[in-house]
Amino acid sequence: MATTVKTVVSVFICNIRWILIVIDLTYFATSVTMLRLMWNS
Repeated sequence: MATTVKTVVSVFICNIRWILIVIDLTYFATSVTMLRLMWNS
């Protein structure tokens, strides 16, 4: 039982890490795009 909980928590933490990375990359790409649009205009 304890092993199962530990495994679930580990998988959950790993997924959270990837989700945060994706969110950071998306936010960064959006910021760069906005800056480029402002710079060009």
